[in-house]
Amino acid sequence: METIKGSSPRADLPPLPEAVEPTGWAVTDATGWVSLPRCGLLIGRSRMCDLSIAGHDISRRHARLTWIQDQPWVIDLGSANGVLLDGQVVGRSRWQEGAPLVLGTQTLQIQLREASLPLPLLEAWALLPSQPVNALRDLAGAISCTLEPDRSYSLTWEDGVGWDELGPLRRTLLDAALSYLAL
Repeated sequence: METIKGSSPRADLPPLPEAVEPTGWAVTDATGWVSLPRCGLLIGRSRMCDLSIAGHDISRRHARLTWIQDQPWVIDLGSANGVLLDGQVVGRSRWQEGAPLVLGTQTLQIQLREASLPLPLLEAWALLPSQPVNALRDLAGAISCTLEPDRSYSLTWEDGVGWDELGPLRRTLLDAALSYLAL
């Protein structure tokens, strides 16, 4: 078990934060179903997105799926190829079950059903007690992470981007992880 200097090993996995509670809606792409949490999801090709989709004419930060008045919504974040919802170009629109959402050449569906959060983020969360450096790096979508003896930390992202580029799910989990580790 990896230990941060000046602390004792932790074997207990903290509960997931309330903001990642499922809404009851799930989104699917070619990889399977993913829960839409109350905090929302950022979709794009960047590893800092909550759902990273590569090679499908997807912008780095393409669209945000959000939860407004107990309904799923999609917001185009200024993507190069736009967002098509049920065949119509949209900037911001409520997403209804059965309406296909097209981002680049990737088609997504939404359905009322149970699903889990994106597996890579759940796996990173599970590393918190035993491998906090790897957990923080993976939760942040960073290329590196260091923890210093004085309990300071440093995250490095590709292309010099930072916190502002994180998806809402990643940011929520990362904030909770930092709190858990008392950093």
